[in-house]
Amino acid sequence: MSQTVGKGMLIDAVKQLRVSWNRCQSSWNDENAKHFENEFLGHLDSAARQACDAMDRLQSACEEARRVCE
Repeated sequence: MSQTVGKGMLIDAVKQLRVSWNRCQSSWNDENAKHFENEFLGHLDSAARQACDAMDRLQSACEEARRVCE
């Protein structure tokens, strides 16, 4: 699997999780839900963005290594 495919899968998974969480909130909206959102989902977007940035850097490093080895 390429870094591009992995990055796309991560972005899609985060989107799907957000959609599911929004649906879930219609029936689960108490202090535990707020704690769950703050503890587990609050940092999700920034963590996913950091992971995507790392994947981009890895892709660049792999392409450079391929060029050097050719």
